[in-house]
Amino acid sequence: MPENQKIIVKVIIEIVGKPKEHVSKSLDIVLDKIKEEKLIKILEKETFEPKKVESFFSTFAELELQFNSTSKLLDFCFDYMPSSVEITSPDKLSLQSTDLVSVLNDLLSKLHAISNNVANLNAENQLLKRNGEALLKNLITLSLENKILSLEDLSKKIGIVPKQLKPFLDVFIKKGKVEKTKKGYQLAGNTKKEN
Repeated sequence: MPENQKIIVKVIIEIVGKPKEHVSKSLDIVLDKIKEEKLIKILEKETFEPKKVESFFSTFAELELQFNSTSKLLDFCFDYMPSSVEITSPDKLSLQSTDLVSVLNDLLSKLHAISNNVANLNAENQLLKRNGEALLKNLITLSLENKILSLEDLSKKIGIVPKQLKPFLDVFIKKGKVEKTKKGYQLAGNTKKEN
């Protein structure tokens, strides 16, 4: 692409979150950051008031931007992740192979970072799940020590609603840790007899 050729692009930058004031402020911060970019010129800008979407608020800005190079446009897309991009001028673009290689390497680097983050979050989630189940097992064991409790009473003692507690109790029954009796739940092998 010739050095003096400009690329004109329409983009939509969207922010979703809560509370409403935070969403508006976040959009302003992003727009200020774009304004400070040296190789990007804002030709037009229109912002919209946040609207409630389910339990969140959504706002966006429609921008017309001018770039000096395709590589800067691609960098902008990676950095700001617009929800929509439309190149209005020129009709045809050329891309140097070195620019394409740079973009592909950036893309791969970001994908690897995302993959690592997902793997780390998955490992943390599994650890939290195991620890949560161990804590729940201990709470149930302590609560049922030499006692028979109904699901409702056990729920009150542990602090987990019956609907969410029952699946755990079912698992502990299958594992032979808890028994269900006519009066409620007890530890497996509990010597307390039902009346």
